[in-house]
Amino acid sequence: MDEERRAGEGAEDRDGPPETPPDINPWRDIFFRPRATTRWLLANETAASAQMMWLSFTALFVVMLFLTVMFYPGDFDRQETKIQLVKFTPVIFLLSWLYYIAESYLLYALSRLMGGRCEVWEMRVVNAFTTAIPGVFLGVVRLAVFFLIARKGLVTTLVDNVILIWSSYITMGAIATAANIPIWRAMVVYVGSAGIWIAAYYAAAAVLPGLAGLLP
Repeated sequence: MDEERRAGEGAEDRDGPPETPPDINPWRDIFFRPRATTRWLLANETAASAQMMWLSFTALFVVMLFLTVMFYPGDFDRQETKIQLVKFTPVIFLLSWLYYIAESYLLYALSRLMGGRCEVWEMRVVNAFTTAIPGVFLGVVRLAVFFLIARKGLVTTLVDNVILIWSSYITMGAIATAANIPIWRAMVVYVGSAGIWIAAYYAAAAVLPGLAGLLP
């Protein structure tokens, strides 16, 4: 935690790239050292590798959907549902990719508005890796809780809240580091991005009422 605090102090006053820690394993350290891991990612990854990570994460999401269909309790036509999911998979990939491009640019634009100094490709790296890596581990935990403990209840709600808070902490730390801004400005960027997507959803739902059923 001391390292994270020191990295955030005087973020706006830094000149030149910060020192890149050599001993980072992003699949481990992003959970507890998001700032240091972000510096490592920006030094070692590219927009192309970030896009590949995002598409790989999307593929894992589709697999998890199939697992949910296969093991979800209830009386429904599993075979037909799996067939429909196969047909819809290309659309899932397309929508996921479009969201990734749009969200990366949105984080970039909001960071610049908050006084950040970053490039679009840096936000693509941040967006892909801070979503995919935590998403793999936390998604598996969520799925295990869903099937092994309960679909609804106090435990599920607690797990969901922990996942949301932890993921937000990782992403905001990464945004602050990539854009060279204090954490409170990164929080504004993060919340502002989510607010724009929510507003866009409800605007689209007003035009296409069928979208209203896609969110609880």
